Amino acid sequence: MFISQKVNLLLFCLIFSFFGCGSSEEDKVSFVITEAEIFLNASDCNSALTILKNIEYQKTNARYLQTLASAYACKSSFKETTLFTNLGNISAGGTLLGQFTKFTTASTMTSTDDIDFLNMQSAIDTLLYAGGLLTSNNPSVDSRAGIFSPDDALSISTQLFYLMFDQIGRYGFFYGCYDGLSSGDGDKGKGRAADPVCSNRCFANYTGTVSLPVGLGSNISGYIGAAPTGSCDGVSAGHTSLAATDYNSSQITILCQGVILMNNFLEVLDDISSNVSAFAGFKVVSDFFDTPKANGASASISDVMDTLSQSKCESDFGVDTAGKEKLMKYFVLFYESTFL
Repeated sequence: MFISQKVNLLLFCLIFSFFGCGSSEEDKVSFVITEAEIFLNASDCNSALTILKNIEYQKTNARYLQTLASAYACKSSFKETTLFTNLGNISAGGTLLGQFTKFTTASTMTSTDDIDFLNMQSAIDTLLYAGGLLTSNNPSVDSRAGIFSPDDALSISTQLFYLMFDQIGRYGFFYGCYDGLSSGDGDKGKGRAADPVCSNRCFANYTGTVSLPVGLGSNISGYIGAAPTGSCDGVSAGHTSLAATDYNSSQITILCQGVILMNNFLEVLDDISSNVSAFAGFKVVSDFFDTPKANGASASISDVMDTLSQSKCESDFGVDTAGKEKLMKYFVLFYESTFL
């Protein structure tokens, strides 16, 4: 009740000030954003989202876009303060990416169309395609830098970093079959007896004969048998949603979600760790991917590693056998080999 009264008082003051003087369209937009920020401070996600969507979409207004992304993230139960606490709980032991799945929000993902996951993806997409970038093209850091000021572009990258940190944890928890316990060791394929029930040891099923000349074996079966892929020790041990090798359209969507999350996460990580001194320490995360990147280049999937658009991923790699095999290689190298 106290919070509600406080919000109403602040809104009244803003409205009085706003309508007491003449105002330009820019002032009106600024007022709406401020009002949405007040709602977000009170954790009223729906009101913040509603008021932002009731005005014309401000595709080049960084403050508007970041507030809109925050409203979607709020609906996904994301809080930066909680994320910082989760980051502080990452221990030296266990696997690096596996520990993302111990984040508070990770275990909230209970289905492929989980509403919290989808709301978080809306938040991420709002920033990825900021500036009116086409969803059919790769929404790169450089593309956004050509539209926004250096400070705004970097601020967008920083917010994306936080959001994707959280989203990768959800994705890894659900499809990687983690136990979800904060005291867990961050190992893939631990299994869950409670919803969402799972027993898979790998993210997806793979065609074992597909060439992968980057390990002791010359194909996926040989690589999984010889390389560090954790509990993923068989090509037919994937999540039930990805338990096929001739992936259908819904499975391609899921696989491409993983590709786009990982690729964009690595790109914004490079951006902020190079340009913000406070994030320089995160370079160790970027360096962690040097081996998968080198192996990916050797396995001829540089085109997959360079893909940053969901629709482009689906259209480029989800149509024929050759494209689907490239997605298999990517997942073996970037998910099975890093989520251990």
